[in-house]
Amino acid sequence: PHDALTGLPFVQRGGAQGFKPRTAVWYRKSFCAPAEWDGRRVFLRFDGIACRAGILLNNICIARSDSTYTPVTVEITDLLYYGQPNLLAVRADNASGEGWWYDGCGIYRGVTLTVTDASCFVPDGVFVSAAPDADGGWAVTVRAEVDAPRAGQTVRVRCLGTEAAVPAAEQTEIRLTVPHPPLWSLDAPNLVDVTVSLEAAGAVLDEVTVPFGFRTVQFDPDRGCIVNGAPVKLKGVCLHADHAGV
Repeated sequence: PHDALTGLPFVQRGGAQGFKPRTAVWYRKSFCAPAEWDGRRVFLRFDGIACRAGILLNNICIARSDSTYTPVTVEITDLLYYGQPNLLAVRADNASGEGWWYDGCGIYRGVTLTVTDASCFVPDGVFVSAAPDADGGWAVTVRAEVDAPRAGQTVRVRCLGTEAAVPAAEQTEIRLTVPHPPLWSLDAPNLVDVTVSLEAAGAVLDEVTVPFGFRTVQFDPDRGCIVNGAPVKLKGVCLHADHAGV
């Protein structure tokens, strides 16, 4: 994570919020895609680029980002040179800015390269929800989007020693009951792992682990915010990105 403006001098006029210059910067990285990746699928994800960005791979524009705060995921399988170097370049531009607060300029959040099987979970395609039942257990529902599912594949969910599996489909839904899990609260923020795997012939093709907290949240006009049946006071501030030099 990086902000290109922090190393630049302050300007009196024509600058961004925080009196840093409005400018554009380039990032370049050369990397080798191993030959054994050929035949698999490769995804590139940027969690955040300030403020506008163009993303290029081997001199081909593969994606654009128009918001500092929106992640970008793009498949680069067919654009890679396997067994030889590849050049990834990003142009970040804060000329127009995005808000009255300090935006910065650059790749300020993480970058991830993921290699998968031909069948895989759609990026950000696994969603977990849960509701308490009458016996003290929790009914867990997992919705998983599978890209290019094939016959014989299954989606399996594991949580606290309980598991369930169903045939894989583009839109897969699995339900299971978890008896008496530890609850999440402000005083005891217990999280458990819900593991969702795509399997075929006993092999795991893709797997996503979701940290999850079992809790109920309600809003009542008389009692306010209710977490696990108990009122909770909400305390907070309006916190934006700090201005340059703070």
